[in-house]
Amino acid sequence: IGNATSGVSLVINGGGFAVDGQGTAEVKPFEIGIATVTMNDLTITGGRATGPAGTKSAVGGGIFNAGNLTLNNSVVTGNTAQEEGGGIFNRRTTNPPPKLTLNNSVVRQNAAVLRGGGIFNDRDATATINNSTISSNTTTFGTQQGGSGVANRGAMTITASTISGNTGGVFGGGVANIAGVMTIDNSTISGNTATTNGGGID
Repeated sequence: IGNATSGVSLVINGGGFAVDGQGTAEVKPFEIGIATVTMNDLTITGGRATGPAGTKSAVGGGIFNAGNLTLNNSVVTGNTAQEEGGGIFNRRTTNPPPKLTLNNSVVRQNAAVLRGGGIFNDRDATATINNSTISSNTTTFGTQQGGSGVANRGAMTITASTISGNTGGVFGGGVANIAGVMTIDNSTISGNTATTNGGGID
């Protein structure tokens, strides 16, 4: 989804239906460019970012965002990425910097090989998570793996949310603040595991 017209936005009302990549290699349910997009009551599933290492095709299995994306009452589940952001990858851009907002949403049972099984927030990107659940996501391979729930390199704020049951990382089973700034307020982080450092937070 790309929109070059300033001030115009797209609203997707899912009505509880799913957008399903059906597990097809290199198929992401959503790839958002310079656009403002709001998704309401939608399930995003079955995405597989399996492209070459170091390319955008290897990140963001369910959603690849380089715009301004808001998810309300939505579910991101059952997506995978060859590198980072199994569920959602909030990509580094500078004009304008990307924004991701989750309200009353769930990110669960997604997987990434390296970092951010649920969500990866890149440098210069902003992510805000409100009243949401990030659970049962995994990272699966390599010494760089971490942040099975969420991994942050930009600016991330988590409020009144639950991060639980995320597993598999070397560090930061629930949350890995790799760089950047992270604020966590009035939230529960429990039952996450990492093999070396920071089962809950690193």
